[in-house]
Amino acid sequence: SLYRYEKKIMQKQNIDIFFIAANRLSTPYLPVGCAFVAQAAMDAGFTYEFGDVTLESEDTLIERIFEAKPRYVGISTMTLEVFRNYALIRRIKAAYDVRVILGGPHVLADGALIFEDCPEIDIAVQGEGEEAIVAILRGDPLEKISNVMSRKQDGEVVKNCVTYLDVDTINFPRYHRIPLRCYPPQMSIASSRGCVQSCIFCGARRFLGRKWRAFSSTRMFEEFNYWYSVKTLNEFRHFVQKLKTVKFMMCNLLQMELGLIT
Repeated sequence: SLYRYEKKIMQKQNIDIFFIAANRLSTPYLPVGCAFVAQAAMDAGFTYEFGDVTLESEDTLIERIFEAKPRYVGISTMTLEVFRNYALIRRIKAAYDVRVILGGPHVLADGALIFEDCPEIDIAVQGEGEEAIVAILRGDPLEKISNVMSRKQDGEVVKNCVTYLDVDTINFPRYHRIPLRCYPPQMSIASSRGCVQSCIFCGARRFLGRKWRAFSSTRMFEEFNYWYSVKTLNEFRHFVQKLKTVKFMMCNLLQMELGLIT
């Protein structure tokens, strides 16, 4: 198993949440969105484990969840994979008594209907999940957490307002518990959130907001420097809406670092 070396670690600590990247791909693809949320949880002092349905079987995932004994399981899903992931959630709940949090684009697409389609889901996160997951793990009342949907005991669905984060509060993911060796040797870098376009085939505008929000050039330099200097990665995939703007900011910052401009 890819994760057998982690068993002793899990036995020594209580795991708060087990994240599952649930997009079944022919080639492993770095789970950037899941990693952002996992980093937020870790920065807030919570522990997590991670699994990927592309890297391991569902049987292995369920075995690892049973061994980790987390308080929560968090699964991110696209609409294309939703029914297979509902089946996975049912298997998890049948094997282990754990609360399941569903995130990803499909939550905004289907809304409260997800609880009818899969009653085993306990909580859903709409849109950006970094602050919501921390509040859930902290034990805040669900009805007071932005971006959260939950059910009362009588079955009524409580759907809270959807807000978008201040990007200056979002830390870049370090993938501490995510096995980078199992993915292509390149780092995916996101330099902004939100989308101003209106493509009918894409849910990014609804999922990440209609306002373009750029990470600062200082923040971007820190992330590039971390992966290049600390982790010796020198190939990057760059996700950005306004590439010229970021290139200009990065060039200025690099020149300042080299003392070429002040």
